[in-house]
Amino acid sequence: MSKMHNVCIVGAGYISLFHIEALKLLPNIKLTAVCDSNAQRASALAKKWGIPHIFSSIDDLIASGTCDVAHALVPPDLHRKVAEPLLRAGIHVMVEKPLAVSSEDCEALLQAANETGVMIGVNHNSTYRPSFLKLKEIIASSQVGNLHHVICHLNVPLRQLGAKQFSHWMFQLPQNLFLEQGVHPLSQIYDLIGKVSQVTTLTSGRQELAPGVEIYDTWQVSLVGERATAQLFLSVGQDFPSWQITAICQDGTIHADFLHERCLVQTRTKEMDFYNSFRTGRKIAQDLTRQSISGAMGYILSQLKLVPKNDPFIVSINNAVAAFYEGIDDLKRGRSVDGQAGADVIRMCEQVTSTLGSPATVAQSATTPPDTFDVVVIGGTGFIGSHLLKRLLDANQRVKIIARNTRTLPEIFHHANVKVVSGDISNEAVIDAAVADAPIVIHLAHGGGGDTWEEIKRSMVDGTRVIAEACLRHKTKRLIYLGTIASLYLGSSSDRITGTTPNDPQAETRALYSRGKAVCEDLLNKLHKERSLPVVILRPGVVIGEGGMPFHSGVGFANQEGHLIGWNRGDNPLPFILVEDCASAIFQAMAAPGIEGKSYNLVGDQRPTAQQYVKELSAALGRPLQFYPQSVLKLQLIEIGKWIIKRATGRRDAPFPSYRDLKSRGLVAPFDTTDVKRDLQWQPVPEMTTFIARGIAVHKKGTHE
Repeated sequence: MSKMHNVCIVGAGYISLFHIEALKLLPNIKLTAVCDSNAQRASALAKKWGIPHIFSSIDDLIASGTCDVAHALVPPDLHRKVAEPLLRAGIHVMVEKPLAVSSEDCEALLQAANETGVMIGVNHNSTYRPSFLKLKEIIASSQVGNLHHVICHLNVPLRQLGAKQFSHWMFQLPQNLFLEQGVHPLSQIYDLIGKVSQVTTLTSGRQELAPGVEIYDTWQVSLVGERATAQLFLSVGQDFPSWQITAICQDGTIHADFLHERCLVQTRTKEMDFYNSFRTGRKIAQDLTRQSISGAMGYILSQLKLVPKNDPFIVSINNAVAAFYEGIDDLKRGRSVDGQAGADVIRMCEQVTSTLGSPATVAQSATTPPDTFDVVVIGGTGFIGSHLLKRLLDANQRVKIIARNTRTLPEIFHHANVKVVSGDISNEAVIDAAVADAPIVIHLAHGGGGDTWEEIKRSMVDGTRVIAEACLRHKTKRLIYLGTIASLYLGSSSDRITGTTPNDPQAETRALYSRGKAVCEDLLNKLHKERSLPVVILRPGVVIGEGGMPFHSGVGFANQEGHLIGWNRGDNPLPFILVEDCASAIFQAMAAPGIEGKSYNLVGDQRPTAQQYVKELSAALGRPLQFYPQSVLKLQLIEIGKWIIKRATGRRDAPFPSYRDLKSRGLVAPFDTTDVKRDLQWQPVPEMTTFIARGIAVHKKGTHE
């Protein structure tokens, strides 16, 4: 019988939720502590799961003696820094993949574990996906003979790359991208073919993210292992997701599809070739049908909580965590969770990336950022912020940027007239110092969002209050707040929308983001009336252009990329605006006279329908995109069905779907932008050809280098 384990979660980010849910399934596990340098994040996680102790440092955690096992769920470059002292303190550690970022770091962790007699494990959860386990089971059964060769491909989108969130660790060096993404298929290949002696690598799809910082989005790798050979094709930032392995054996092949959880086998029969082909094809078709039905039924039953969650990602982590604790208790020590396997995979990664050579040294700028500024932009490194910065620099403005993520920024952020400072709108000291530096403040920051209204208030609304109070203290000449037309009610075609149109009076019925933006506007307007806050509110429409997302939620929503389901029939003009026009309006609002206390809607002159937009996007991308008109009533009935399931499965906090919110998302209300054009002396692009070129055709991908 296994002993009781007291467990600490180190790193309270997204992946911690999956580890905690896996731990909750195991016997003799007690979650005793959360350790994270971000006290607010640690407190939120501890409160959600009823975890009694919170620590901000590894030293304090070790001194407390509150755990004998820790899950290290921090960014990869911190794995050794976090795990090694825990191991030397006699604490078992499970590390989120990869084990570390170098063989040297891996060896240090293995040595520390060996010296203290504790276990170091790595979450190679890809080797615990049900279809991969089935593939291994078939190979072990000898029904297809010995393994000869493995062909694996992973072709997937990459959210951070599409959203230009280049501050992520994986973009700091070209090797990091492979360490972050390549570990998934490489751990599977290692599990099948063993240690690798020879590696050949081809890279393509070079992208320069920032001065001196580049990545390759496509990797083609050939490997010679102890038991077989292998080929790996890894490509990220692609449109169609596909992750599969074909195992070529002496007497058959096995094909595993990890995104659809299917595992199909093809062998030979005693029949002549033509009948052998028929029988094996029929068998594959039968297996495919059976597994597809089983997967669909499993999903439905798991949503109804009649069976445990069957999402393959969740199942794989559950299996890996369980295997780690079995290893601790000496019941079973699976090599895929063992630290030695993690170290071997990192050596494989180093062999794969060795052809890249040493990373280039980024030349330090000879210029010194200015000490005084014309404008402070808070949250200025995103889609709109990047275009706004270009407009400001074209006007020779000195700009201070405050942003949460400041690493790996494009070249424009290294301009001599720009200073970038790391900070969050919840940090009063950083915001106060920034606002004191310039007469104009532009608030673009989202605030971080959240899944509940309390989280939205804390991040979005309270952060906006911090900025407004700082502007009042330092007598800011003008605060420009970037809101959204989503804070308005846009569900009636008979309503004419102008800058004086009030926010939705029933904002509490709307989606959290729309509601949060409306409350922020109400706060700023109140401070203007009561304390003369010099605020101007700009509400962009559906912003499109270079650096943005082609499948904008204002057009429709997609269960699968390339298939947009409309919020309505999709035949009404939509309030589009080019990102360059949005940046121009913000710039004009900096100096336009007498506009304090006013609100303006930023909508361009070209307003194609959702159907027209998708048609133009399909032509520009050369892809078979589809738009599916819907009735609002049908959408509401679907949402009610989802709500009933949530309530039936224990989600008592699930709000009843808002028909008003769904209707407003159709954006049928017409916009009159006479006021913003007049008051800001603003003119958006008037020609459809220019609109298509800058807003739609710009998303066409180039060829690989």
